[in-house]
Amino acid sequence: MDDSNRDRDRNPARERAPALLGRPWPPVATRRPVWAQFEAPSEPTSWVLNLALLIVLCVVVMALATTMLRQWRPTPVAPVGTVVVPLNAEVAAIRSEVAAAEGLEKEARLKAQQEGDERRQAAIKQREADEESARRRAEFDARREREWRAYYKKPAYCDELQPTMDSVGCANDYIRARRVFDAQFTATARR
Repeated sequence: MDDSNRDRDRNPARERAPALLGRPWPPVATRRPVWAQFEAPSEPTSWVLNLALLIVLCVVVMALATTMLRQWRPTPVAPVGTVVVPLNAEVAAIRSEVAAAEGLEKEARLKAQQEGDERRQAAIKQREADEESARRRAEFDARREREWRAYYKKPAYCDELQPTMDSVGCANDYIRARRVFDAQFTATARR
């Protein structure tokens, strides 16, 4: 029994295909099983049933995972503020030593942090003082140069346009005037 006898309404694509070079294609004999569940995939109860089974499976897996995780969870730890009665005097002594050591460590950390803060503050103050002194020194040097330019006037014989200019004598004159000015400026600056 071939496919055409089983289902007369079906017209295979091979039979509808045009003839190639004037010869029809030979019929292909296939034996495929016919299952009712695959023939009608649009039946609504099949996908609803599959969805329900999937949900049940997920719930069961989650329940199993929850019980397994509860078994692996570590034992609960007592909160920090609760008082635990020691089993014996040795355990109590050990716990008090541990608490004292923790207290000392905490104090040492706080002291180290305070010292670090103090060093940072001292470094900041020193840097600010250095910046202020550098600013004052720059202002002082600028004022000195302004006053020097106002104080020193070249003598007439030191004019660069004159062909008989004595450059050594002009340099000596400049050095003498600068020494006198520096002595006067320093004396007035100290007052």
